[in-house]
Amino acid sequence: MNERDKKPISATALNFMGENSKGIFIILNTPGRLWFFSDKISAVYPLEIITSNHGKVLVNSDGIVDIFVSENIL
Repeated sequence: MNERDKKPISATALNFMGENSKGIFIILNTPGRLWFFSDKISAVYPLEIITSNHGKVLVNSDGIVDIFVSENIL
């Protein structure tokens, strides 16, 4: 599964998901990472994303990310 710019999702970088043209996006980041140009530390929040190609990205409260690709999710 790729991020919105067709790059593979990376555990060591910022990952942008969503439609850039509509201003809708979610940022996936490594927990505890310092945000660029800020003194804020990233935090983990449970999250479920269903992609337009029937993929699913799940993030649990421990920051564990699972990525699923299936034609039967929706």
